[in-house]
Amino acid sequence: MSTIFRSVLALSSLALPVASAFAYTAEQATAGRAAFEQTCAMCHGQNLRQLPNAQLAGTEFVGRWGSRATGDLVTQARSTMPPDNPGGLPADTYTNIVAYLLQANGGTPTENEIDASTTARIGQGLTGQAVAAAAPAPSAPPAPTGVIVAGNVERFTPVTDAMLRSPAAADWLMLRHDYSATSYSPLAEITPENAHLLRLAWIWPMRDGGTNQPAPVVHDGTLYLANTGGIMQALDAKTGDLIWEHHVGADISPRGIALYRNLLIFESAGEWAVRPQAARLIALDARTGETVWNVELAGVYDGDSWVPGTFPGEGAALLYDQTFTPKPAYTAVNNLLAGR
Repeated sequence: MSTIFRSVLALSSLALPVASAFAYTAEQATAGRAAFEQTCAMCHGQNLRQLPNAQLAGTEFVGRWGSRATGDLVTQARSTMPPDNPGGLPADTYTNIVAYLLQANGGTPTENEIDASTTARIGQGLTGQAVAAAAPAPSAPPAPTGVIVAGNVERFTPVTDAMLRSPAAADWLMLRHDYSATSYSPLAEITPENAHLLRLAWIWPMRDGGTNQPAPVVHDGTLYLANTGGIMQALDAKTGDLIWEHHVGADISPRGIALYRNLLIFESAGEWAVRPQAARLIALDARTGETVWNVELAGVYDGDSWVPGTFPGEGAALLYDQTFTPKPAYTAVNNLLAGR
């Protein structure tokens, strides 16, 4: 490269304006929050972290988008959202939502508005620490937690290691049925020849709001369901009748229910918040829904229980990280099950 060319290149670089990823106004962020809560929160959650593979706050968001231009995020939002009508919102709604995401991840508003042509990197100045947004004043007392509908599972056999290794034909004890993740039931009564005779037996509603990704487990004729809004339910699998209902008061990992001995074990967020949520490990008595133990997993966050590479595009709630090294949760589960 010649000296003259290098000089021209240097001068040209100096002449370019230095844009800021945080060139958005407080008004844009406020409008963006309102738009997000109306059109996005049902899937992404009020905490922006409800979808494991599309977290919009925290280190995962900055790691994925930090080196890309702010305009790229606006384009991505416009081309994919809402899922049933991509690009169907007004153009300024998309830029306002991006402004809200920047604010939620630690960005400070300025006097300049953001637009779809902003080329600055999203990661400029972002810490990856999500910032809690001011919550509206409560209009009602906090909802009760614990067992809301009391009942008892009459027929329940404690789940053993042998049952988990070789599930009974009528049971579905874990996500994807078994340790080999076959997602296959050995029941043979329904065949291609008689499938047309199937009729609706019962319907159970999922609550409005939040992400609906249920993965119920079944044992001894009882179906255990993590319903939307932090609600665990036990249903009679034959009739659809509710046996008991437990309100956790925070998100439940929808595809991470486990049955062991007489315990129904799952991971839950520590609280509703727009920030990385401290994970909690909770065990209910599978027969009554009463809490057996509820502990915080220090240093473990919601995102740590997902290993997307295990089932591409699906994620997996595991006690191991991407290298299959036990996480802190692995030791915690062992200690709790052993009564230590």
